[in-house]
Amino acid sequence: MAGVAIQERMAGWILLDEIPSPADGPRQPEVGVRYPFEFVISAFCNSFIYPFPFRFNGTARFLGFPLSAERPLADEEVPIRGTMTISHQGVAYDYQGEGGPLGSFSMSGAKRYKYVFSWSRIRASLVTLPLEITWQGRKIGRGELRYLPPLYHFPFGVRLRRGNGSFDSTEHLSGRLMALGRALLSNYDELPDRPQARRQVQDLLGQSPIWIRLLLSMTLSITEFVIALRFFTRLSNLGEQSREKFSRFLMRSRLPHLALMPAINLVFGSLFGTRAYRQLKGQHIPVPPTQIEDEPWVQLHQCPTGNLSEDEIDVDVAIVGSGAGGAACAYQLARKGHAVLVIEEGAYFKRPDLNGERLTMASRLYSRAGNTFVLGNGPIWLPTGKCVGGTTTINSGTVMRPAKSVLKTWQETEGLHELKLESYFPEVEEMLNATPTPQKYQGGIRQVLERGVAGLGITYGPLMRAEKGCDGQSYCTSGCPTAAKQSTDVSYMKEALKENAFLFSRYRVHRLLVERGEVKGLVAHLPNYGPEFTLRVRARKVVLACGAFGTPHLLWKSGLHKGLPQLGRNLTIHPALTVGAMFDYRVRESQFVPQSMAVHGHGDGRFVLEGYTLPVDVIPLAFGCFGNELNEIMNRVDYFTNFSAMLTDQVNGHLRFNGSGATPIYWINDKTKGLIRESLGALGEIFFRAGALAVYPSVSGFNKVTSREELRSLIGRNLPAYRYALSAHHPLGTCRMGSGPKNSVIDSSGEVWGTKNLHVADGSAIPGPLGVNPQVTIMANALRVADIIHERLS
Repeated sequence: MAGVAIQERMAGWILLDEIPSPADGPRQPEVGVRYPFEFVISAFCNSFIYPFPFRFNGTARFLGFPLSAERPLADEEVPIRGTMTISHQGVAYDYQGEGGPLGSFSMSGAKRYKYVFSWSRIRASLVTLPLEITWQGRKIGRGELRYLPPLYHFPFGVRLRRGNGSFDSTEHLSGRLMALGRALLSNYDELPDRPQARRQVQDLLGQSPIWIRLLLSMTLSITEFVIALRFFTRLSNLGEQSREKFSRFLMRSRLPHLALMPAINLVFGSLFGTRAYRQLKGQHIPVPPTQIEDEPWVQLHQCPTGNLSEDEIDVDVAIVGSGAGGAACAYQLARKGHAVLVIEEGAYFKRPDLNGERLTMASRLYSRAGNTFVLGNGPIWLPTGKCVGGTTTINSGTVMRPAKSVLKTWQETEGLHELKLESYFPEVEEMLNATPTPQKYQGGIRQVLERGVAGLGITYGPLMRAEKGCDGQSYCTSGCPTAAKQSTDVSYMKEALKENAFLFSRYRVHRLLVERGEVKGLVAHLPNYGPEFTLRVRARKVVLACGAFGTPHLLWKSGLHKGLPQLGRNLTIHPALTVGAMFDYRVRESQFVPQSMAVHGHGDGRFVLEGYTLPVDVIPLAFGCFGNELNEIMNRVDYFTNFSAMLTDQVNGHLRFNGSGATPIYWINDKTKGLIRESLGALGEIFFRAGALAVYPSVSGFNKVTSREELRSLIGRNLPAYRYALSAHHPLGTCRMGSGPKNSVIDSSGEVWGTKNLHVADGSAIPGPLGVNPQVTIMANALRVADIIHERLS
């Protein structure tokens, strides 16, 4: 049946005149406060009788609405259903929601078109929607929403579909994605809970910007066209032999694989990430707590409200970012008596939010939902965090000091004689409760290393980790569900709040306020909302700690790149290669620490062998295997494990800035490729000595090698960089510290050259590659910068 389909997003504020169901405890909404609110709907109309009635379903989001401690932030989102009626007078909305902060509620309102000779009044009538909020038959509040540009938020078109009700705009695309999954998985029909996986795909598509959906659709269209030419059938109708041929083609051809990677990751992550599949494979399932007590310091964390925009906020120090650098700096300054405000773009997630569903967690905790790639001659996946805690919330928790030789090099060759971090390392390790991984949670990789390194003249041992009471749930990179990992959201940031620092989450800093070469404060706003959620902060000092991508981009947006030729340059990332292996003995346990062990004595500092044992639901995404090859791995997953190599890279990268962010560019040179081959050989040798039946080297076209001879043949090939499946997790150096503005962005005190009272205290400040996990170095430097700021303020 033909009809018209419309999607729309409107955002603004709501205000309650009364509290419908007062909650116990301090976390409850206030009367007379404007809270952010939005809805996204998909509407469909097949009746052409005037006025035109559209039925819709969608999601309403009470962003920042106070929730009790045990309720997850997912409760901010409420499914809604209703009608939208379009006439020459305007557009009327009437919808109902069930659940969320208000329970059962209704909202209604209308855009009333004004035909007057005033463009501003006409425009306002087209985009402004006044609302009334009704609860149990009585009006309890009001609001005002606006349709915000750009226009691609409002896709309009004619659809042919059956039925006469509302529609889900992601239903068709999710079906095409599931068809791709079926084509690449020989055991697709045997996977449990496929309907749930498809629902998750639809949910994630619904949360994605429209351009992401268009890109996925275009990629699938090209794939479907090629399939039709090659096999004379549709992707969804491929037979068993054709599916295996298609799988083999993608395993051999890296570039088509890269083009389809976002789609494959979405489908595989949903199919293999269902609770039913993880339980089937013996993976531990986290259980969120049912009751958490609010602590007094929680009141110092603020979500966006319109009331915050009414006045300027004055503080001693404003800190942008709450990761390794920002949180440590905030704690050090707050405990010394300064008025500190931390501004974080992401949300403050608590234990009830961290359910272990990796794709859902990626959409909440990661920048760009985890789809950040370094571009160059070999695309590299590089995830960063966007939440309170920053990347420490999604890292492995490994605690490592930099080598003394690295610190000495910085002091002698970079002229950073005042950069003395050694005295801060014990303080950082005490805060993080640095502890060796207990043997019972080291996982099956321990016995593999025990056999594999014997007779090689090298050793292995547990890594030091930031944890208190870890029970090996293996969800470190999806947010620790027990708060055992001492990421900064449960360590430095929590302690800073106890010392009366303030934290404003979900605000993005738009620009810095600079007058006559001196920073005076900043302006922040709630992304994708109107000016009523703009925050102005006046500060004696401003500290930037929003990461190696965010910090230089904010300096660039604020016009401070002039006179700083090194801004965004000198990027290092520690490229990493993961190698898998299949054994004839069991090497997987249900509870383990993913990054638990390291091999010592290999690489001479040029690379580090430290394992990150992949959980069951991540394995299908990591090794570029499809069809029968992947089925073989997953059927014997208890006999499969992996280990990784992290390379000490050269300065090969830089950033390209635009209005929406910074794009990392990184070139894998011959020296780095040599390290990749050498570390691959070292890992393969350890696995074969441990009795591996096959090694999976993460190299396109060489998905599995079964002998040392095949491994040596692979290592001897000088393959193009894009053939290696690499990841990276430690971007550093884009605002590097140095002796002058020609070779650096900041001086040894962390102050930006040419701008007084503006400091940098995150990974972008690190002068060069570390060769180890960087959080301890970043935290130590942040404490040092905080002490310098304290002395100057005093």
